[in-house]
Amino acid sequence: MILLFTDYFNSLENDEEDFDWMHINSLSLIGDDSLILSSRETSSIIKISDIYGSPTVDYLISSDQFWEGTGYEDLLLEQVGDFTLQAGQHCVTYETSDELSDGQYYLTMYNNNNATISTRDYDYDSDENYDGTYSGTEGDESYYYKYLVDETAGTFTLVDSVPVTYSGYVSSVQQVGDNLLTDSGSAFEANEFDQDHNLIQTLTGSGATWWYRVFKYDYSGYWFA
Repeated sequence: MILLFTDYFNSLENDEEDFDWMHINSLSLIGDDSLILSSRETSSIIKISDIYGSPTVDYLISSDQFWEGTGYEDLLLEQVGDFTLQAGQHCVTYETSDELSDGQYYLTMYNNNNATISTRDYDYDSDENYDGTYSGTEGDESYYYKYLVDETAGTFTLVDSVPVTYSGYVSSVQQVGDNLLTDSGSAFEANEFDQDHNLIQTLTGSGATWWYRVFKYDYSGYWFA
C-alpha cells in the first residue's frame, strides 16, 4: 500500500483588501470539454461546458437561498430528498456507471460540513438548506457524500453518506476499487472503509501543516509487476 501525502500551504501574501471570492479547490473533467468545479467559499458545485470555446455555466448545486437575487437562480439543480447540503466541500470527483441512464452520473466529495464564508455577509444559520453544520476549525463530523446527478431531470440526490472525523478545511475522498479512502486533513487522519463502509484501517499523524489530500495507489504496471 502506498499513501501519498501533500502538505497544505498558502504561498500567497494577500493584501487585506483582496478577497478569494470563489476558492476553487478541485477540478474534474467530463469528456473532452466540460468541467466540474468545487467552490469552497460559496459551498457550490459548478458545471461548465465548452471550456475551450465559449465557456457556459450549465448548473449549480448549492443553496437556493444563497444564490437568491443574483440572477443565477435558474441554474440551480433541484434537490431530491431531505438532507443537509454540502458545506465548504473539497475534492469533488465525477464518476459514471453503465447502470445509469443518459444524463446521469455520480459526484463524490468530502463534505467538510463547514458553513463559513469570509468574502460576503451571509448568515448560514438562517439558511434552511443546512442543518448540523459548523463554522471554522472546530466541529464534530464531516462526511463522505455521493450525489446522483440527473441533468435530464435537473435534479441531484444524496445516495450515500459516511460520517468521518471533522475537518473544516482541506481533505479528500477516493474510491479505491470497492473501498473508500477519506482524508480529514486538519485532523491528520486518513480512514479506509470496505464496500460496506466498515472501517479497515486508520492512519493518524501530526505536523505543522495539514494533510491537504491523501490518495492510495498500487503503481501496478508502473513501479511493480
